[in-house]
Amino acid sequence: MVILLVTGPIGSEKGTFADILKTKYGYNVYRLKSVDYKRMWDFENNKPIADAHQEIIEETKELIKVALHFWKEDSIIYPVLFPESVEQITKKRSYFKIVGINAPLEKRFASFASKNEANIGKFSRDNFIALDDHISFKVGVAECLANSEFQIMNTDKKEDFEKKIECRIIFPFKMNKIIF
Repeated sequence: MVILLVTGPIGSEKGTFADILKTKYGYNVYRLKSVDYKRMWDFENNKPIADAHQEIIEETKELIKVALHFWKEDSIIYPVLFPESVEQITKKRSYFKIVGINAPLEKRFASFASKNEANIGKFSRDNFIALDDHISFKVGVAECLANSEFQIMNTDKKEDFEKKIECRIIFPFKMNKIIF
């Protein structure tokens, strides 16, 4: 069993990563519902709003409990935004692994804009950079990425991303028969 705590900047395709592991490899997927950029960011004025920090940390801890309940199964929890929400569990239990997913800025902006344009209207690249800086540096995604044990740079088509996942995540676990 392994529980992957998936982190990465906005638009890096953490959801695609989770979908691939669910579909191809049978992982359970737990997505934080409290992570909603419309609740975290004032898109009209391009600035942060009410701090959802504690709610997200609590939900992360609850999903960890759910994943532990199904301890014989491989699971994914995403997106992990705050280092303090996973710091203790990764030190105590070796079968928790932080996975960092990243992508170039333009790819992330295109991904975010295509998924959110209907909800937030026309969103400029500058607005995206301001949101990305806030989430990455003030919230803590950059620190989570720095602490990740596995990192995947999503620069390619979905098929190439799948190959990277297989090589960087699936293959090492199978070949080494890592027991956590």
